[in-house]
Amino acid sequence: MKKYPKPSSLSKSQIDRFGDILRAEKTETEEYQNVLSAINIWRQSHFYPMNTFQSTLRRKIKEFDVKDFHPIAAQRLKRMPAIMNKLQRGQTEKMRLSRMQDIGGLRAILKDVEQVYKLRDYYTKSGRFNNYNPREKDYLGEPKPDGYRGIHLIFTYNNVQSRSECARLYKGLHIELQIRTELEHIWATAVETVGTILGENLKSDQGEDCWLRFFKLMSEVFAVIEHEQTPRTQIYFDEEKFKHNVDNIKRLDKQHKILDSLQGWSMATNEIHTSGFGGFYNLIVLDYDKKTVNVKLYSENDVNSATKDYAKQEALSKNTNQVLVSTSDLKNLRKAYPNYFLDIQTFINYLRWVLGVDFNIKDLV
Repeated sequence: MKKYPKPSSLSKSQIDRFGDILRAEKTETEEYQNVLSAINIWRQSHFYPMNTFQSTLRRKIKEFDVKDFHPIAAQRLKRMPAIMNKLQRGQTEKMRLSRMQDIGGLRAILKDVEQVYKLRDYYTKSGRFNNYNPREKDYLGEPKPDGYRGIHLIFTYNNVQSRSECARLYKGLHIELQIRTELEHIWATAVETVGTILGENLKSDQGEDCWLRFFKLMSEVFAVIEHEQTPRTQIYFDEEKFKHNVDNIKRLDKQHKILDSLQGWSMATNEIHTSGFGGFYNLIVLDYDKKTVNVKLYSENDVNSATKDYAKQEALSKNTNQVLVSTSDLKNLRKAYPNYFLDIQTFINYLRWVLGVDFNIKDLV
């Protein structure tokens, strides 16, 4: 039997109180460090329900496997710096830690919008997941202001069919499933990569205006490309607006050297090192100073060691970026999380096409 991190004994009110302490950022206090440890145990608790969902997801996406595209399923525990950032951004609306819906996150990357909606329907309309109270955020029908597109499903874990007493101990934890097309994934991970390099939270619409405008424009261009791939997405093609967006992208590139910057950053990782055994869980550490990526592998039964090492790595250095993830197999790791490898070459190729530099769109779609 697999050994999972034990469920946290914290109540929702305790979790929220500890979240308020994190929000205050008094990192030098002993209380802060104790709270950090307690929240890390609560975060690790999400592994059990997350793995329950990922096993179903990996089976389901096999139905969407086609000759020229193989779908990807992945999972990750939310990074502690990302948790803190979300708490601090939520100062005005008082973001409650216990209500944070993406501590345990799953990701499905599919070929096109049609596949995305089919997978969405499986989770929301089949009746199989009613006891998990699925809630939907459709950012395809209504993209975020920054241009983000995709579908998010939020589940509250409640496995009433399991005979395992263990399953009941994790009841009430939230799991988020992001469903994206390949093109949406390319865009979203490029935003994360550039945000990481610049030290700005572009994915939360924070940062330099030129980059925020650039990515929003690229999102609209991508939506048109996706419409050409799958006309049933019902996106109205406005040729004049499309040309206007392309002209604005060219203008931003001329003013701010967007393409040159992206090409330089995409080649920033000199070495990739792999250690450990198994490969079910993968601890990715991107070192900005050394320009290297280290991937430590853990077996499916070694989740406790993986989560402990994850917490230690987060506390080590401000010049690294780390995440604990799992993918359907190791070769998909870079495809699922290219931002941790500073790999944005495919996005760059699309931008080169938009700018009229060497690329034919038919070589990309």
